[in-house]
Amino acid sequence: MKSFKILSPLLFALIFTSLNISINAQNSESLVSPFKGSSTLGTHEARFSRLTLLVGPLDGKNPTTLEVEGALVSTIYERPDNVTPFEIFKSYEKILKEADFDILLACEEGKCNSKKNVKAIYG
Repeated sequence: MKSFKILSPLLFALIFTSLNISINAQNSESLVSPFKGSSTLGTHEARFSRLTLLVGPLDGKNPTTLEVEGALVSTIYERPDNVTPFEIFKSYEKILKEADFDILLACEEGKCNSKKNVKAIYG
């Protein structure tokens, strides 16, 4: 089923959007490449934009957010058939930690009540 293959869960969007804001504001290179075998479904770029990020905790009615401004590049990928979302998550998490990024929010799907909070923040 195609909907389960799209890499657009809240966590990935948060990590990579915030990553690309900081990276692409300085230069047009990305620290993290798409997972091998992934295909690009769509990309959005803005020279200057404001973005609201959920930073947790996600268990209340008013989750903590952080607003960031800058250049924005957001890309949605479809994962390869033989790769699980968890494998991709752990791979990207490792790369970000090795590059000394602060993880603002890490949440396994279905464990953080994220759908309700995403709707409250993003509509």
